[in-house]
Amino acid sequence: RFHPARDYDIPVTGDWSRDEAAIVAEDLSAFVETNRYDAVVAHLGAEAPIVHDVLPDAVLSTKDHPTSEDSLVALTRTLDQVAGSVRSVSKGARFAEEMSNIARFQLGDAGLDLVEGATFRGRFPDVRVLRGGEQVAMHTTRGMLSLTLAGGDILSKRDAYWIEIEDFLPVGNIFAVGVRDAAHEIRPGDEVAVRHEGEVRAVGAARLGWREMKDLRRGEAVHVRHGLERPP
Repeated sequence: RFHPARDYDIPVTGDWSRDEAAIVAEDLSAFVETNRYDAVVAHLGAEAPIVHDVLPDAVLSTKDHPTSEDSLVALTRTLDQVAGSVRSVSKGARFAEEMSNIARFQLGDAGLDLVEGATFRGRFPDVRVLRGGEQVAMHTTRGMLSLTLAGGDILSKRDAYWIEIEDFLPVGNIFAVGVRDAAHEIRPGDEVAVRHEGEVRAVGAARLGWREMKDLRRGEAVHVRHGLERPP
């Protein structure tokens, strides 16, 4: 689960230690390596030098204090100038990029395969993800993608977030005793594809990490959302 910023208890004093500055610089460097921006506007106070060291081309818009009248006027002017110098992006393309970012954040590179060539239906946060007219996932108010069996098949073929079970059709939640193996990236809460010898038989949310699934003989391993129906 991803908590909103208001749920974090982080006191902000404006005084940055060297260790704190180094952490911010390292994280920011990693972020811009995997995310492309045509321009960066930094409207900051004490943090501005830290950001400027990492992004020397960033436009600093603060005059004194970030919320002062002069600074806010400067921010408005800066945004107008920067926005006028870059090409506009359609609403649909921007939304598709946002959904791709969610998928990649949640499922890594396999998440990009999940949404590649997809269309999106609904109003955020309730959005259906479809490929070739078939729903592969659903984005909901919990802020993550929930898999369908078709989506689980995509992840399984990508060899990501899979759980190998004994030869049975799940009729409810899956317990650790029935798990043979699991992908090492799985953590509690992750969306997973449950398979047997390549056939995806269920999808759901992991209740245990991959090692616990393999080592334990008791306990719920997967909370199943969708499963293959039994033949008549």
